[in-house]
Order: sequence, then C-alpha cells, then structure tokens
Amino acid sequence: MTRVGATLNEQRKRAGLTLRELGARTFVHWTTLHKIETGQRAMTLDVARVCDATLSTNGVLTALVMEGNEMVPEDPSVVRIAPERYFRPHDKITYIAEAERAGRRIDVEHKTVEVSADEAIAERLGILEGDPLTRTSYVIRMNGRVVTTSIAWEPLALTGGTDVERPHDGPYADRGIVPRFDAIGYNPTTVEEVLDVRMPTGDEPRILEISTVQPVIEIKQTFFSQEIPIETADIIFPANRYQLHYKMEIR
Repeated sequence: MTRVGATLNEQRKRAGLTLRELGARTFVHWTTLHKIETGQRAMTLDVARVCDATLSTNGVLTALVMEGNEMVPEDPSVVRIAPERYFRPHDKITYIAEAERAGRRIDVEHKTVEVSADEAIAERLGILEGDPLTRTSYVIRMNGRVVTTSIAWEPLALTGGTDVERPHDGPYADRGIVPRFDAIGYNPTTVEEVLDVRMPTGDEPRILEISTVQPVIEIKQTFFSQEIPIETADIIFPANRYQLHYKMEIR
C-alpha cells in the first residue's frame, strides 16, 4: 500500500463510506479506488482533488500526489493529428486508424436519428431552423475506457436519398466523412475546429467516466465543401486521454 493509498483508505473509513459509496459520490469507479488504496494504481491529480472535496480532507490527497509525483497521464499514446487525419486517400474512419496506430482495442457505440435543426445548428450549417438533419451520437472506448463522445449533424438536403445518408449504413459505411462526401460530389475541402478547455457539465462525468473536476476539451468542428457546410459536430475528450496534435501548412 502506498502512502496515498493508505491515506485514502484512512480518510474514507473515517467518513464512514464504503468504496462503492465513495465511487458513487466522486464518479470514480469503486474498483479504481480499490486499486489506488491497495497500491495497484497511482492516483491521478483529478481523482485526488475530487476525493479531497468529497471527504473534506483539506487537500491532503492532492498534496501527497503532487509531492510524490504519482500523477500519471492516462493514454498518452492515443494521438489525433490534424489535419493529416483527413488527408486522402483513406478507407476507414479516422478514430479507428488512430486506435490501431496506438495499439488500442476500440469499441464504438453510435446511433443515427432524423431531427430538425435548432437555431444554433442551423446557423453552423448555413440552413434554416427546422430543416431536416441526421444526428449521429457516439461513445468511443479504447481498451475499455471512454476516450471521446460526440454528436454530428448532416443536412438531409445534401445526403437524403443517397448512398451516404446514414454514416454507418450502405456501401460507404464506416469510411469517414471524406470518402462519403466525395462519393456524392460534395468533396470536403476545409475543416474548421474551435477548441475550448472547460470543466465537465451535466451528464458528462457519468458518460465519460471521469470525476467532476477533471477538465475536458470540447471541439466544435465543421466541414465544408468549398463554401458549403456539409457536417458539424460537437466532440468532447477527457483532457488526459487523447493527445491533440496539429501540423499546419505555412502559406
């Protein structure tokens, strides 16, 4: 048992909490807490902070983690290189290629439904509020751990009735946005990404399996075919599970 693990065990018991109860309050799985207490896993700074707040320990766990250098990155080898991830040719979705390059097993949950554009999404896509869209939501896990969630919207005025109407059906299923839209004549030419680092809100800690004090990176992404927006998406990463790497051409 490490010093941090012993302190967590002592403070948890002093608060009269079981591992499962502490896990429910901190959004950190109880098995992770057990491994920290028994010295099988190092405590990360975000977990130390949320445990300190929950157990009212006046920052003792945070101090121990920082003093003992027990803070560790979670998945530093998963790298997202933009804009190279969109370069032609490619025959698989970018996040699948990134997982394979990092030697990670990938599991993807996705669901596509038809919706009407709200005011914000309509503005991002240059369409009218109420216009029909496909909305595809994703939860992506690598080696069993959530690395990103996202929601993507595409105008049915462009994709409706074509082979690419639904991103994961038809002959271009799971190929990614560039081959899909190339196939219907709306060749993607530009991608714009706006990044924001913030604290998680709403259900994000539960969905991402992180604590309430672990920062996330949000990317608002829009693809264009010349001047026409063809897809927009909101993408959320836990800040320490995916390395964002940008390589830009200087003109």
